[in-house]
Formats: sequence, C-alpha cells, structure tokens
Amino acid sequence: MFIRIYTGLLFSALLAGLLSYGFYHWQYQQRHSEYLHTLFNGSFHLLNKGLERHDGEKQSRWLQVMERLMGAKIELRGSETIASSSLRFEQGAEDETILLFRQGERELRSVINEVTEQHYRMMATLIRNELGRLDASNRMGLITEELEAYFPGLKLIDIGQVQLDPQQMSRLKRFDTVVSESRQHDFFVFSRIPSSDRIIVIGPLAGFNPLPLSNLITMMLMSLLITAATAYWLVFRIERRIKSIQLGVNEFSKQPTQLPELSEDIDAIGGLAWSINSMSFRIHQLLSDQKQMIQAISHELRTPMSRMKFRLQVLEEDELSAASQKSLKGIGRDIDEVNGLIKEALDFDRGSLQHQMDSIELNEMSSEIIRDLMVEFTSVNIKFSAPASHCYIKQDSQQIKRLLLNLMQNACKYGQGEVIVSILDQGDHWLMKVEDNGLGIPDELKLSVFSPFTRLETSRNKQTGGMGLGLAIAKNIADLAAIKLTLNDSVLGGACFSMVVPKADLDPSDNSEQESK
Repeated sequence: MFIRIYTGLLFSALLAGLLSYGFYHWQYQQRHSEYLHTLFNGSFHLLNKGLERHDGEKQSRWLQVMERLMGAKIELRGSETIASSSLRFEQGAEDETILLFRQGERELRSVINEVTEQHYRMMATLIRNELGRLDASNRMGLITEELEAYFPGLKLIDIGQVQLDPQQMSRLKRFDTVVSESRQHDFFVFSRIPSSDRIIVIGPLAGFNPLPLSNLITMMLMSLLITAATAYWLVFRIERRIKSIQLGVNEFSKQPTQLPELSEDIDAIGGLAWSINSMSFRIHQLLSDQKQMIQAISHELRTPMSRMKFRLQVLEEDELSAASQKSLKGIGRDIDEVNGLIKEALDFDRGSLQHQMDSIELNEMSSEIIRDLMVEFTSVNIKFSAPASHCYIKQDSQQIKRLLLNLMQNACKYGQGEVIVSILDQGDHWLMKVEDNGLGIPDELKLSVFSPFTRLETSRNKQTGGMGLGLAIAKNIADLAAIKLTLNDSVLGGACFSMVVPKADLDPSDNSEQESK
C-alpha cells in the first residue's frame, strides 16, 4: 500500500515537473516572440522601406550598411506569393533565432544569436534616417501617422529635457546613440537628429526576463495543485477504506450478533480488516457460548430447584419441630433467592438482544409504573411531574419499561419514604429524573453501582432484596438505546438518576395506535 502511495507521489512530482517545463517553454516562446517583434518589427519595416527607395547597386549598398548596423547578414529573397507586412521567427541551430520579414513579393531573412545594444542603435539610426529626410515641420506628422505604430513611446524632445549622466550627454551631443537602462530594467534609446537640438526618444522598451515572477508562481501553484490532487486521491481511498472499517466496528459494537462485512485488498489496511474480522468472529463466538452457557445453567438449575421446592412443601406437611419448620422456611427463601438470581441474570443477558423500535409516551408509561409501585410500596410517597403535552420517544417499549421500573423500584427500596419522578422538556430531548431521600451514594461508588452484582454495604443489603443486577440492567438498556444515564446527588438527600432521552415525532399511524391502546 505504502509503495503505491510513494509511487503515486513520485509520479505526480514527475508529471508536475513535465507540465511546468512545458508551460515554461511555451511561455518562453510566446514572450520571446513578443519581445523580438517589438524590437525588430519597426526596424525591418524601415529597412524594407529603404529597399523600396533603391534599386540595383544602391540597394546592395543599403543592405550592406544595414548588415553592419545589425551585426548580422541580411538576405534578400523573392516570394512567389504576395503577402502583407509580417514578421515571424523560427528556432535555428542551438541559440540562433531566424527572423523572416515579408512584404509584397520581397522577403528578408536574418539570423541572430542574442539581442544586443547594437540592435537598439540600428533602430535609432533607421528612425533618425527617416526623420532626417523631412524638414522639421513634417517630422511630427510622420511620427504620429506611421512610426508610433512600430516604435512604442517614440517622441521628439529638446536636448535640454534629457536627463542623462554627463558622459551620456557628451556622447548624445556628438550625435552618438545612447541606450540607458532604468531602475525598472526598462530601456530608453536616445539619438540626436543631425543639424538639430531635437532628440529622438524611444521607450520604455521592456527587457526580456526568461522567468518572470508571475510565471514562477504559476508553475509553483501548478506543481502544488497536481501533487495535492494526487495525494488527496491516494489518501481519500485510504480514508474511505478506514471509514468502512470504522463503520463495521461501530455496527458490531452495537449489535455483536451481526458480523460486519470488511472485504479489503491484501495490504496493511486489508490486514487490519482481516484481523478485525477474526476478532469479531471470536467475540461473537464467546458471546454465543456465554448465552448458551447462561441458558443451559438456568435450565439445569431450575429443574433441581423445582424438585427441592416440591420436597420442602412435602416436608412442611410433616409434623416437625418449630426449629425445623424455621429452617425449612429459610431454605425456601434461599431457593427463591437463587431463582431470582437466575431470572435477573437472564434479563441482563436479554438486554443485549436487538431492540424493536416503538412509539412510547413517557407520561403514560411512567404513570402506569408508578400506580403499580404504589400498590407494592404502600408506605412510599411517590410524586410525579411532567409537561402537559405528550412526551413521545422512539424506543423498545418493553426495554424502556424495564429501565424505568428498575430505577423507580430501586428508589422505593432504598429511599426513606419519599420519591420524586419528573420529566423536563430540554428542547430536542427529555430529561427524566428519579430521586429518593435515602442515605445517598458516595462519589467514589457512583460508577460502580452500574456494574453487575454490585451491592453497597450501607443500604444495599439482603434485607432490601435484589441481586445487584437491577442498575446494571438499567445501564445496559440505556447504553443500547443511546440514552445518557447518570447518577448524582438528589436535593432530597439521596440518589438522583438522570436520563437524557431523545425526542421523537409521532406520525398519525403511531398516534392512532396510542389512542387505541
């Protein structure tokens, strides 16, 4: 599994690298072409314009002059088709760039290795040559009507408006072309028109940056996005598989009688799923064996206990001494206690069975239980308070009745004559409390009272009856029904059992069923 993850991450890194390189190469070609077009399109336009003004030997000399200005050979070729003015570029050998300019039936071809200051000088010389052919009054018209479209930022200013260092000003006054770089790495070209104090200014001309910050950020984001998407895809599959295992374990914890289906690939997670399957199978077998053992013991014990009970009844009919009669009654009580223990153990075991969901009205069920308890515990004063509206929940009616009966019966047994049962509306749930005025339960023993066969020395003794399973059964039912059962101190001085029971909306069919009951 981890080899697959590492391989996937490595593949995503390689893919990100290839895509980033492809993006960089494409952007480089686009930006380089735009840069060369800005720099050479106007120059070749003026160069071709000079060729149109010459022919024969003069045309050859014009090309030779342009070759010296450009520092590269310029070939003049004919074209079979007539084309409008266009400049295009081709990649030559190594770092060479081929410039192809076509206009009409003429094609100019040149090869350069890199852009140098000489190319800026050639640009300024061609513009100065064109403007020098006109008088001063017509120069601005030429710039506005034609040259501005080919040369960005082209303008004419007085020499006094130029801000250059003394050395550059000296060269400019000698009619030399000056190329100056600004702090923003842009270029400005200055050239003085012959027999004039007017200066040709071209710029700003952007320099060529092979890897601008925007492209670098784009490639980084592209790499991160590809890597993150691949990592998410790999981790999502693992997370989905782990979640399926988690859901299976949760289902098994709720209902151990049903084993979860955890079919997985043969890898680390698959091994974990297989181990959980094996563990769940062993737990299921242990629980099944335990149930069978409890049922078998209860069955085997009840038969001899019944025979013993019958024989005691036979002995009671004989004429025995008072001491013997007392002993027989003690044996009978012991037999009843064993039978009660078997019954409670079976009830505790049945609590883990699957529940049937019913619509229950807590007011009605609680009132019914209280009426029965008042008959059984005549000396106990039971007070009951609940909202005027119905208190509906969705649970197993038989199990909830056993839960409420155990708690209320426990309060009647171990209280000192006063019990309060209350139901409070808490928004999305009901809060039900069962309180008594008994001796209370110490804080260190509050959790242990829910354990099976736990009996407190102070008040939970054999004189009150019970086997120590009542609260354990109640806790088991509450946990299976997702009811929060807690034990606190009561305002009456005894114990207060609180239950947080989720509400349920009763549909019309359930309502009619309740009314019929």
